[in-house]
Amino acid sequence: MKIRWIKLKYYLNFFPIRVNFLLFFTLLLALYFYLFKRKSAMEDTLADSFNPLISLMGKMALGIFLLLILLSLISTIVAFLYYRQAKNKDSFLLKIQNSKDENEVLSITPSMKNVFRPLLGYISGRLLLKDFAFSDTFVLASTHYKKNSLRMDGIYGKGALYFPDIKEYQIKGSIIYFEDMLRLIRLPIKRNLTTSFYNAPKINNQYNLDVQPQSAKDMEERIQEMRKVEGEFLNYKQFEFGDDIRRIVWKIYGKNRELIVRNPETRNPFASKLEMYASFHNSIATLIPGNKLANELLNVYKNAIWSLYKSLADKQKWELIYLSEQQIPNNIEDVQEKVAYQIAQSHWQEHSRIEQYFNLKTGTVFCIHSLTNVEDLKHFIENGGAEKIIHFTMLSSALEQSKVSLWKRVFLLNDNQKGIQQLQTEWLLSPLRMQILKNERAINRVLQYYGF
Repeated sequence: MKIRWIKLKYYLNFFPIRVNFLLFFTLLLALYFYLFKRKSAMEDTLADSFNPLISLMGKMALGIFLLLILLSLISTIVAFLYYRQAKNKDSFLLKIQNSKDENEVLSITPSMKNVFRPLLGYISGRLLLKDFAFSDTFVLASTHYKKNSLRMDGIYGKGALYFPDIKEYQIKGSIIYFEDMLRLIRLPIKRNLTTSFYNAPKINNQYNLDVQPQSAKDMEERIQEMRKVEGEFLNYKQFEFGDDIRRIVWKIYGKNRELIVRNPETRNPFASKLEMYASFHNSIATLIPGNKLANELLNVYKNAIWSLYKSLADKQKWELIYLSEQQIPNNIEDVQEKVAYQIAQSHWQEHSRIEQYFNLKTGTVFCIHSLTNVEDLKHFIENGGAEKIIHFTMLSSALEQSKVSLWKRVFLLNDNQKGIQQLQTEWLLSPLRMQILKNERAINRVLQYYGF
């Protein structure tokens, strides 16, 4: 049902008649009955001597207004047909540049040739995205003249489109609209345009972690100071007085009630590499990937991962390697830009659990979130994860209600901030909220029990 509604909204963008047309037609009928059908009643009223004059002025004003609308409609149709029959039909160009501020804004400069603007009308457009989605509307309101001439060479516009999610957006085309002065009709033409861009994650926090490497990239270059490296995973011994209880293998204890511990780690003079893992596994089935709430939670987690990565990359002298959970093809050579792209393209998934993804032997930093399965986390810690760095991102904290007055919400907040306010309201009323908060409390209890 939801897919049908999305497709219906998509195809309605190509429908030429707008709601304004129906409203205008209704208003026109009301004016017609008021000015023409009540003529005899006004003539019989001697007290209202000015009614005939008012009626005449109203008819003249209505006639002039209808004439302007008719000219605007005719010029809109002519401009549409002229551009449709133009030789250079693919004259629509679009320059794209990502904004550098903290908002996910895309600066665009659309331009067209072989076209003229309708009389008192508009030329606007929208970008067609993947999965029957589309962007907000942009307007081509400026005129470009030929060099040393007053002849028009084309039209262009400058604007900004807001794309809220941290991911890659694939542009499949564009729709150009020719609209009259009241936007009664909107004549569409689809233009070819194939490109893509992505919103990179942002740094929203600084972390100061004392991290030691667990493995080496190769065995050719020694380091001056030995670093801890995980011992053989299957090298166990009986629990003795003085052993670290965090080394107890609780899985074995649960089977035969014997206290078994792993042998202490060895020291490797070649350990010089930090491996970072970030799980996107979703253990809460009611979270529907793709909706606005799930996307906002995903954005929060991606920003947290990127902030942690940048803190480690900027402050540590060891080689930092981010091992992506998902296979994301790319040809990016710069290491940090490649990691940013991999994080941006990751999504919630339900098939790869943390025990299948996290590498206890060589991994150092492991990122989890509010949707992580509590039992999987317990097993990870009991099997050796207690000696690692576990970074927990509480997703609920990002959607806490801000204390903003109604006056500010109506008059001072921009569209992007109002969208966040709407998400916060949706989060407050969502049945998913209680599940996530309950799971967060369970994860915190596990982490506190094992000393994190």
